[in-house]
Parts: sequence; structure tokens; C-alpha cells
Amino acid sequence: MNDYHIDNSNEVDYLVKLINSSQFAHVNWNDDLIQKLKPFSVRMISSFNHLSGAHVSIKSISDSLTVHLLSTYYRAQYNMPFEYPDLKSIQQHYHHTFEITRKVVVPFEQYIHHTLSDDEIALIAIYFGGAIREQKTSTPTQNEVLVVCSSGIGTSRLLLQQLESRYRGIHFSSPMNVLQYENSDLSNVQLVISTIKLNTQRNIPITTVSAFPSELEWKIIDNAIIKAGLATSDTLKLFNVDTLLDIVGNYAMIRNPMGLKLALNDYLTQLTQNLFKI
Repeated sequence: MNDYHIDNSNEVDYLVKLINSSQFAHVNWNDDLIQKLKPFSVRMISSFNHLSGAHVSIKSISDSLTVHLLSTYYRAQYNMPFEYPDLKSIQQHYHHTFEITRKVVVPFEQYIHHTLSDDEIALIAIYFGGAIREQKTSTPTQNEVLVVCSSGIGTSRLLLQQLESRYRGIHFSSPMNVLQYENSDLSNVQLVISTIKLNTQRNIPITTVSAFPSELEWKIIDNAIIKAGLATSDTLKLFNVDTLLDIVGNYAMIRNPMGLKLALNDYLTQLTQNLFKI
């Protein structure tokens, strides 16, 4: 500006606001404002874990989130709104993550005396989503079936046990909650079985059933598995232990039903390793 002989304090103020409201790569950690903002990032992460049931490491993202809050603070103070280019997609596909983030930013909003826009909330939600994705280090199995429940624990594990017993040779994920589902790698997923309604992602079919499926719901699951190309009607009948027990029971007395069921389970497990390859 000096080179062009511009001496205008308004121009200087505008440039300061523009620079401070942009994303930072590095900050001075001894800065007073940074020291005031860091406790808010730690509190956000703790609140997010409490509300979601996730286990995001405070150490893993607290620094980067604090740096982000610095630019967020300046945008709010200078009234320079940020526009997220794909906001609707974030709100739709990461709805649960987004809504929890909206709640955890409230103390920060109270501190800066400013309500964050949905665009700003989407940016912060990305930090939490990224941390959750990093936690899942295992590579998804090809043709995997995701099992999603409200909490990812309790009755959801009973559902998983029933699915694994009924559909041998098909790989089911460990039960996950909605938050984990929203932030999972779905590249090799063929089908989602859920006890709650979910938003469809990547056009992957979703089958919604109860934690203890009825006979009708088992037929719905059968049809979904067949339609997804994970099995045929013949293989489903062949590897169903309960069906085999019913057949045996029609012609012979079963003295130890549970023992026979366990033995058949072991046998079919070995058999499907070679025969059930989709």
C-alpha cells in the first residue's frame, strides 16, 4: 500500500479482518487469546464424547480444533460469515454428527456472544467426523454388511449373534451407532441392517428391523441379502442351523438340542470357509 501511496486506515482494518478470519496453519501458543480458547476445544471434545458415546481422543484434535476456533472467533467478531460450499450434503449425510456438534459449541457461542451459523458448525463437525474415521483402522471386508443400532451395544450385539448364526459365510460388522455409521468407509459395504431409520449413503440399501426380528422380518432380511448378491435362496436354506434342526427333529428324537446346535454350528463354520465365497 505504501508503494501505491495509499494511506487509508479503513483499508488496513479490512485487510486485518480478512487475514484473521482466514484459516490458520500455525499460531503462537503463548498468545492470550489462544490460551483462552483451548479450554473450549477440550470441553467441546468431552461433551461430544458424552453425547455421542464416541471416544474421540482429546489429545488428537484439541490443538487443531483450537487453531480453528481462533479463526471462527475472528469471523464472528468481524461479522465476516463463512459459506460452506457443500452444507446440505453435510447436514444430510452427517446429520447426527452435525446436530451433536451444534450442541457442544454452545459454551463457545456464549463466550463470543455470537450464534454460529450452520456453515461454521459444519466445519467443526468435520473435525469430529475425521477423528472418528481415524479410529477405525481396520480395512473393511469386501461385501461387508453393516449392523447399525441406536447405541451400538446391548441388544445390538444379540442381533449380531443372530445374524452371524443364521447367515454363515457373510461378514457382518461389529455393531455401530449412528455416529460411527455416518463416518465409516462404505466403499466395500453391500448392505446395511439397522434397528433405526438411517439416511441412505452411496445408494447402499438399508433394511430396518427390530433388535429381535420376527419371522416376517427374517424374510425381509433374507430378501435383502439375496437382492444385494450376498447369497442365493438355496445357500440360505443350506446353511441355516435352525432349519437343519427342524428337519432332524421331524425324524429323530434330539436328546441335547443345544449340544447338537453347537456341533452343527462348528461343522458349518468349517464348511462355509470353502464353499460360501461370494
